[in-house]
Amino acid sequence: MNNMIPTFKQFAFIFFFFTFINTVAFCQNTDLQLAEQYFSEKDFEKAISLYAKLSKDDAVLPTIYKNYLAALYAIDDMKAIEKLIKRAIKLQPQNAAYHWDYTNFLRKTNKKDADKYWDSFIEQIKNNEGAILKTADLLIASKEYEQAEKLYKIGQKYTSGRYDYLLAELYYISGNKQKSIIEYMEIINNDESQLSTVQDVMQIKFTSDDEFKILEPIMIDYVQKYPWKIGFAEMLTWLYLQRQDYLKAFIQAKALDKRTKQEGNKIYSVGTLAMGNERYEEAEIIFKFLIENYADKPIYTVARKSYIKCKEEIVKKTYPVDMQKITELVNEYQQIIENNGIKPHTVDAVRSVAMLYATYLNDIPKAINLLQAIIETRYFPSSTIAEAKLDLADVYLLKGEPWEATLLYSQVEKSEKESTLAHIAKLKNAKLHYYKGDFELAKAHLDILKLATSREIANDALELSVFIQENLGLDSSETALRLYATTELLIFQNKYEEALKEYKKIKDMYPNHSLIDNILWQEAKIYNILGKTDSAIARLEDILAHHGDDVLADDAHFMLGKIYEEKLHDKSKAMEMYKNQLVKFPGSIYNQEARRRFRLLRGDTLN
Repeated sequence: MNNMIPTFKQFAFIFFFFTFINTVAFCQNTDLQLAEQYFSEKDFEKAISLYAKLSKDDAVLPTIYKNYLAALYAIDDMKAIEKLIKRAIKLQPQNAAYHWDYTNFLRKTNKKDADKYWDSFIEQIKNNEGAILKTADLLIASKEYEQAEKLYKIGQKYTSGRYDYLLAELYYISGNKQKSIIEYMEIINNDESQLSTVQDVMQIKFTSDDEFKILEPIMIDYVQKYPWKIGFAEMLTWLYLQRQDYLKAFIQAKALDKRTKQEGNKIYSVGTLAMGNERYEEAEIIFKFLIENYADKPIYTVARKSYIKCKEEIVKKTYPVDMQKITELVNEYQQIIENNGIKPHTVDAVRSVAMLYATYLNDIPKAINLLQAIIETRYFPSSTIAEAKLDLADVYLLKGEPWEATLLYSQVEKSEKESTLAHIAKLKNAKLHYYKGDFELAKAHLDILKLATSREIANDALELSVFIQENLGLDSSETALRLYATTELLIFQNKYEEALKEYKKIKDMYPNHSLIDNILWQEAKIYNILGKTDSAIARLEDILAHHGDDVLADDAHFMLGKIYEEKLHDKSKAMEMYKNQLVKFPGSIYNQEARRRFRLLRGDTLN
């Protein structure tokens, strides 16, 4: 045991040894900091002097190498440069960066020698996938794209690694998008199981109109060269869907559906996407094709419902609303219900016709009876009953019975806890409190909904919450906001003339209130619904003239474009409005649609 206790001499040696090591480390650190300072100040001679001293330690060399090399190049000391790089290579022979530096050094005097040297290094690593990938990353960082491409192709030949996606990415980042697309097509050509992966990657990379113009002819070429490969037809359909060119996607889907014997499902999915993006005219064409050509297939019933739904949306958004067409829609829905009864696959039709009765035909009892029939059907899932309850609550609100409405909204909140339906119910309840002027309670509901999982619900909640906050208390009695909120309920109840009178009253009482632009916007929408186009235009132009920097300016601009296009058929004026929309409001949510409408009016084929 005593032999393990160090003597005084041993203790002293250990003490002085560690003191010496720490002193050396301290000196090195001080020299390194000073060298870096000289380098940053471009005092290269002094920096080199310290780097040369520090580089004697092999462990330190990698740390100072980059700046040391740059400093030597700054004073053009070629002998020292060559010596430094060779020493670094000797220390780390697998480090591609050092070999690339030596290649560049040789290029300054003899390009052939440089190429020969680099080729010899590549020869050494050609069977090592990890080394190839690291070296390629180095080349790409140096923007040596041709060298990286060459290396990937060597990797394809000599290793078992997958380089096709890497090559496609390389072509993309180097700016050769056409070659990148071709590489992605070749991936599918070699392995059609890669279709969905290729689509996922390309969906992120290729998003602009200019890129779509490059994509289409290449994809068409592959479809024509390999007509037996379904993957290329799928890609072309996918492209048209990305561009929201639903009729072209429909043409491709028809061919695919026939070849793959999907009995209309492929076509129906295109129509559903068109309808979901509110392109009802195109969706109507697609669903009409299905009901005319797939009458004996299971897809027929859902296609027919979707077809009628598209017609409904078109009628409801064409002002003034054609009541004859509303009646025709009701009859078509009623026929579905009479033929099939109230079943899971007809519930949507029942709900739609109920709301048509309530909203347009003023037959509230009929609407209530239809919705009650759904609610009282025991074998329906709770979500179906909850949706019917939400509709029924809206009907009671139309009828002027807010207490019945809030009771039903609350029932859905309770029965469908934390679901999207519960959040919809809470939002509707919040709006009901807002209509009644109970702003604090409305905000309490809305603030909870800001965290809703549905982005649309969260955004709606945030928008109304901010609106209340901004306008609350601007006059001592909050009268203006209360009058405005009550008038919004009149609009919900389709009492448009009464709403216009209330808006005039608010404007007369509070001519300088912050609500004025909102009132002008609501008036414009009402006049548009009533078919009073000149009055609608006057309000929209008032917004742009006096509230051009406010949040509703882009809404007003886009609506003007649609009025000139759809109501007045003034092509040049509509194009002017859409063009100005894109220039004046670059971040507007309407810009994609404004661009599409502008191009169609200009006569583009959207190829």
